[in-house]
Amino acid sequence: MLQVLGDPATHVIRNPEPRMAAVPDKPEQTPDPSLRSSDGIVIIGINNYRDLGDFSRLFQRETELSAAIRQAKAVVFDLRSLYPLTQDERGNSGNLFDLAGLASELPTSLSTSPSERRRMHIGFAPQRGSTSGDYGSAFYVGQGHTFTPAKGAPNVPLVFVINRDSGLPDVALALQSAGKAAIVAEGPVDDSLVVTTQNIPLSDGLEAQIHLGELLYDDGTGGFQPNVTVAASTIRGDRNPAFQTALALSRKFETSGTPRKHLPASFGSAPDPA
Repeated sequence: MLQVLGDPATHVIRNPEPRMAAVPDKPEQTPDPSLRSSDGIVIIGINNYRDLGDFSRLFQRETELSAAIRQAKAVVFDLRSLYPLTQDERGNSGNLFDLAGLASELPTSLSTSPSERRRMHIGFAPQRGSTSGDYGSAFYVGQGHTFTPAKGAPNVPLVFVINRDSGLPDVALALQSAGKAAIVAEGPVDDSLVVTTQNIPLSDGLEAQIHLGELLYDDGTGGFQPNVTVAASTIRGDRNPAFQTALALSRKFETSGTPRKHLPASFGSAPDPA
C-alpha cells in the first residue's frame, strides 16, 4: 500500500524495537559528543544519539567544544548513527547545537534554514456538493530558523558526515544553502533526515514511517541532496571512505550548489472515486 507512492521517506520499518535495543550503551566509553583533532582539523563525533539526552552534560561541554572550533583549521561533524533512531532521538542532534551553543559558533553571517511545507486539513471536503462547515485542505509553511553568528566565530570549512540513520540539525541545512558547509553521505539518504515524519505502529513488529512535509527554499525549490554521496562501507574508523572524503573536502573546501527541483505553488487534487 505504501510502496505505490514511490516515496523513499514513506515505508515500513520491520522489528524496530529489537534493532534499537541491540545497541550497547557503551558504559566503558566517554559519552558522545566525542572530540579529537587531526592535523588541525577538529572532529566532533555523534554516533550514539542516546548520549545527547543528558542536557546538563551538554551544557558543561559548551566551553570545551566552542574553544576547539575556534582553534580549528576545519571542522568535521561525524553524525553517522550506529542504529536506527526513534522519533525522540532524531531531535537529539539539535540539543547539541542549541544547548551547547554550537549553532552560533559555525556561521559567519546570518544564515537561515529552509522552511517546511505541510498539508493542513480543516475537516475534510465532501466528495460531492457543498459543506456545512467550509471544510477543505491547504498548504501551510513553517518558517526556517535563522542563526546569528557569535562574535569572533571562525570562518573555517565545515563538513557534516551522515548516513541514513543520522539526525541532521537545521544549522547544517542553513550553512549548506549558504555555501558555507558541505554534507557527505555514506550510502543513500532521503528527505526523512530533514523533514517531519511520523511512525505509526502496525502489528507483528511493523511500523509505518509516514512523510509529512517537504523542504521549501526562498527561491521556490525544494528537496534535500548531500554535496557528495559515498558508497556504504564495512570499513570503520579513520580509513572509512566517507570519512576520508570528508577530511579531503575539509582540507580543500569547494562546494557547488546541489540540484533542487522547483515545487508547484499549489496543486489541484483529483476527487476521490465515488
